[in-house]
Amino acid sequence: MFSLIMLFTLTSASLQISTIPYLELNSTLSTAVGSNCGASNVYEMYGVNVNPWPPNAGMHSLMIIEGIFIQNALVQNIVLGTCYNSKTWNYDSIAVDNTYSAGEEVVFELATIFPTNPGNYISNVQLQVGGAYVCCWQFPYTIS
Repeated sequence: MFSLIMLFTLTSASLQISTIPYLELNSTLSTAVGSNCGASNVYEMYGVNVNPWPPNAGMHSLMIIEGIFIQNALVQNIVLGTCYNSKTWNYDSIAVDNTYSAGEEVVFELATIFPTNPGNYISNVQLQVGGAYVCCWQFPYTIS
């Protein structure tokens, strides 16, 4: 099992991707947030943890997405969508371009920076496989 570390802000994505062995993860990181917003038969998300939580304006945070691949899949991108005050969604995509095998547990880690504008937000994270979004996890938060 391994992790994929991605760094980007919740308003723009263009940062670094690297991998680390799963055993190097700190298993105490966690505040489980949100809920499943689109189950699939490709990757079953166990959940999303965000640390620290709740977010503050401009705060750096680590988002950990845990799950298992139900079937072999070439993950093209991981996509983070953010909606501000129930208006327009903005999506940031980071290339993964990696193949995973059925039964493989994979942890994706995203180092994020939360928005600075006060308001209500909803964010979701999705995997893109074969041009389609195959799973989704969504969580709301407020920036004061």
